[in-house]
Amino acid sequence: MSGEARAGTRIIKGVTKPLPAHVITSYDLGRDPAGDFCLRKVTSRRDTPMTEGERATNGETSRFAAVAGVGRCPEDSATRTVTPAEVAEPFVRTIPMPVPRPRIPPGHAITGLPAYLETRGTLSHRVGPEPTELGPIEVHATGAYYVDWGDGSPEEGPFSFEGEAYPTGRMVHTYRDTGTYTVTVRVAWSADWRLGGDSGTVPGLRTEASIPLEVRQLQAVRLR
Repeated sequence: MSGEARAGTRIIKGVTKPLPAHVITSYDLGRDPAGDFCLRKVTSRRDTPMTEGERATNGETSRFAAVAGVGRCPEDSATRTVTPAEVAEPFVRTIPMPVPRPRIPPGHAITGLPAYLETRGTLSHRVGPEPTELGPIEVHATGAYYVDWGDGSPEEGPFSFEGEAYPTGRMVHTYRDTGTYTVTVRVAWSADWRLGGDSGTVPGLRTEASIPLEVRQLQAVRLR
């Protein structure tokens, strides 16, 4: 059914869809414009009713506010409805994304010869369903590798594949000078989320790892 949404419904891509059935009211402590503590009321909708633990937390917060003489936050003069995006983005940013474990066998490189980087990570990470105040959230994050070889050459990437050892590896670098360099492997993540019938993307996430790499020089020895 398409058209205007009636009370208790929302339109998603032109289709009228019922809102989650349960209206959830929660309380937490905030600060007013003067910097004093105040009691914040947040109302949201979700598919599941309030749990006993949530009721207990609300009761403890309200009792503390009453004993301490804490009043209602000014912005709570009207009920505010939390959107899925407001819940999803901070949740996604708390997820520990996978960190690569790079290495370059056999533990050093030789000038003039290619060094093969093994990333030993993953470019896909799924979380959920996990509970939130608007119901279960599911997250699928995908990443891409970037490599700084540490010798002043430009960062390389994005790579949508894993770095592998010789001879199949495709993350390869040739050093010209001896020395000890820091090789940094960075993963740029973008996380897609689904919550309460809505969806979105949180970009700009990253993990990285660095290793020291000694670059040596081989010299030919002429035997008589």
